[in-house]
Amino acid sequence: MRPQHPVEPQPGREGAGRLPTWRMGRAGAGPLGRSSRTARAPLPAVDLPAAAARREASRAAALAAWRAAREAAGLPPGAPEGVADALALARRPDLDAVLVATPPDLQPQVAGAALAAGKALFLEKPGALRAADLAALAAQARQQRVAAALNFVMRASPLIACVRRWYRAGILGLPERWHVENWAGGEMPPDHWFWDPARSGGVLVEHGVHFFDEAAWVLGGRPVRAWGAGWPHPRRPAAGARALAAVEYRGELAGQPWHLVATFYHGFVRERDEHQVRELGFAAGWLRIEDWVPRRLTGVLRLGPGAVQALQEAAADLVPVAVRPLSDGRFWVEAEVAGGEESYREMIREGFVRLRRAAAGLGEPLAPLTAGAAALRVAEAASRGGWQPVDAGAPAPRAENTFG
Repeated sequence: MRPQHPVEPQPGREGAGRLPTWRMGRAGAGPLGRSSRTARAPLPAVDLPAAAARREASRAAALAAWRAAREAAGLPPGAPEGVADALALARRPDLDAVLVATPPDLQPQVAGAALAAGKALFLEKPGALRAADLAALAAQARQQRVAAALNFVMRASPLIACVRRWYRAGILGLPERWHVENWAGGEMPPDHWFWDPARSGGVLVEHGVHFFDEAAWVLGGRPVRAWGAGWPHPRRPAAGARALAAVEYRGELAGQPWHLVATFYHGFVRERDEHQVRELGFAAGWLRIEDWVPRRLTGVLRLGPGAVQALQEAAADLVPVAVRPLSDGRFWVEAEVAGGEESYREMIREGFVRLRRAAAGLGEPLAPLTAGAAALRVAEAASRGGWQPVDAGAPAPRAENTFG
């Protein structure tokens, strides 16, 4: 990955030079946000005046992690304050931005307070339990002219971005299949808010929105209807830990209509040996992306004259792509990045960097709040049982032949 540093605007863009230090408060510091607690620590022009959490132990752990990460990066840790009241933190006059990582049922209230106080907002997914609440936050941010973004980290994956560019350049042809298999860890304490659908929204709301957005962002298609089902944890019958969703998408590429059914399975049940994979089918062939934090992309594609060069050039600023011919005339495609926790933190940083630049009038956020509302509409439809129409909301963007 080649992220943009928040204090170093790209050459040739308006506002060249260093941006001032951003004072960011954090609301929410539980164990699910362990990686995001320190993702911004290596950025020299970011300061953390305060972090809020209800439990004193969570506050202490968050501040200790920040100090350790800053010192590891050779940066002064400052003197961040631990506070209990997230709403009070959101309104503090000494903050420029607020990161809201509370449980989902509390996110709209805290985020709304931050926006009302004129703070830039970096909102952890899902952002709300209902799409209408997140759409209201997006409208509030627009009305007050405040930069706001959702932490949809998959948009910052160089491998996912490769697929998006290849598809939109017409290299892959029309999409035919999209499948996500996510066997994840599920050993959180029984009383954790994740297991309470009144607080988390359930698996498809709390976690599934990542992947609903990923499919929509890559393909630019419109979700028409969705189906879903859920099952309990095999060792905790009271915990809803497994969910399957099927989503019907329709779209258009360069004037050609397409239709596909995507499936998304999430199971938070593994004690070890997690397994995550995406299987993507296009007219030109198939692609496979491994791991929750995308680490390795492989595929077999039927490519026309000039397509190999176009494929590699489209990914040149993201990741090296190896292409070799096969005996049947098709091509093997492979690309790999580091993956793991550091790549995950890098992806979070990229979203934050884009928000910082947007707040300075230098571009748009990586994932606007409207994208979160669109993903929540899919999750809501899939959570109602049976095939249900997806509320249209804002129209999906058309996918044109472009590397953008």
